[in-house]
Amino acid sequence: MIQDANKYSIRNNTITNNSFFSKLPAQVVSYFKSNADDVALFGKFDSNYYAKPLDDRITIYNSYVGSGGTVAQNVNLESWKKKYDKDVTSKSTTRQIAAYKLNKVIGSNKITNGTFTNSTSGVYTAGCTASLVTTGGLDGGSLKITPTAKRSSIYMKVGGVTAGKKYIVKYSAKGSVEDMTLGTFLRQGASPYASLTSVQQRPVNIAQSENEMIFVPDVTESSATIVFQPDQANEYYLDNIQFYEADASMTNIDDYIRFEYNPTKKNKTIALNGNYTDLKNNRYSNSIVLAPYTSIILMKEK
Repeated sequence: MIQDANKYSIRNNTITNNSFFSKLPAQVVSYFKSNADDVALFGKFDSNYYAKPLDDRITIYNSYVGSGGTVAQNVNLESWKKKYDKDVTSKSTTRQIAAYKLNKVIGSNKITNGTFTNSTSGVYTAGCTASLVTTGGLDGGSLKITPTAKRSSIYMKVGGVTAGKKYIVKYSAKGSVEDMTLGTFLRQGASPYASLTSVQQRPVNIAQSENEMIFVPDVTESSATIVFQPDQANEYYLDNIQFYEADASMTNIDDYIRFEYNPTKKNKTIALNGNYTDLKNNRYSNSIVLAPYTSIILMKEK
């Protein structure tokens, strides 16, 4: 029996005046998924706040099935607006909180050929080809990656990593189209190739970008690799890849945010231990009064 797909489709929703919030850099704020190319028909989206104070470069995950198969995209709010003409007046994080403070790097760069001056040695590929280019890429010699499959990856060995230690990754990137996203993570260098960290996403556009991120592995691994995975099958360039052990101070997001709510029929006064702003950038000091059955997310000023 063939069921009518439209009977179970998401339609005629009104998603307005909401506050969507993610605490961690690896978390997206919103996740949209469909088994058809019909996300534009989900309903009305507007006047929302998409807040990700530790890293708002990628906030929305969007997955749908198009004519060529499944399309999975990690985008920011502006790209989401442009693609679907939704959330026209919606806003992103009012202010950013640094996810870490880099005090210094320790030792030497664990990537042995990160500038690609003369060769592509040390680069391993899956679902793509990697070639050396000296013009049209990034700084001098650079790595040109040409996907040959919908999902592709490149890998580079970084040696041993220790659970709980911090590692800084830096790289330059440039895409052949706008609104690409490049995911980066650490994994085991041999079978079963388990991931050692969560994936961190960065936008890749036609203009060159400089990227930096920090990883803290969950387990110790004697032979780890760094993995780069684009969300599209379009050419892109990488250069100046660096991987260092780091002395860094991590931000505890719970020191900066408060979620308060009032489940009662009366106004509720909440004492504040400092100055705070909400997602609309309204400022509060000493205390705040919540009306019945309301809530608020506050970010502390430091």
